[in-house]
Amino acid sequence: MKFWMGRGYRRAYVEGQVDKVRRMSRAEVLSKGNRPRSTKTPFVVMHHPHLSDISKVLRELHPILESSERCKNAITSVPFVAFRKPKSLWDVLVHAKVDSCGPKGLSLGAVKCLSQRCEVCKYIDENSHFKSSQDDRRYSINYSLNCNSNNVAYLITCKKCSLQ
Repeated sequence: MKFWMGRGYRRAYVEGQVDKVRRMSRAEVLSKGNRPRSTKTPFVVMHHPHLSDISKVLRELHPILESSERCKNAITSVPFVAFRKPKSLWDVLVHAKVDSCGPKGLSLGAVKCLSQRCEVCKYIDENSHFKSSQDDRRYSINYSLNCNSNNVAYLITCKKCSLQ
């Protein structure tokens, strides 16, 4: 009960809700009943442990919104606070999908960098795939690569014997 009161709920409200749940059967409590949709306006904020009691601030400042007829019609009652989970380091670093196209506008495969001073461009075979001389299979290049690309393994093929 201290937890809910610490979150800004009144003692009488918390006790009333606990009593209401105690009178219900387990099946009733766990079922997802057809509740009527709430007409209250949500005030969505990113959760942070050091965030002050926003619901208290909303209750105190709600009369200011009621002073304007336009705001009074838009927000009829004190908004309830809904917390959104902040992005974790995992969310920032890991993506659900891998973007196979690379940056927009670039085609997939190996291309020349077209620098006047580049010595590697002479030897680059501009293509979106390569063929293995060992098993005669064709492999696609799923990235846009050029002479300046990092972390690339080069495939060197002998022009005389086709050894790779």
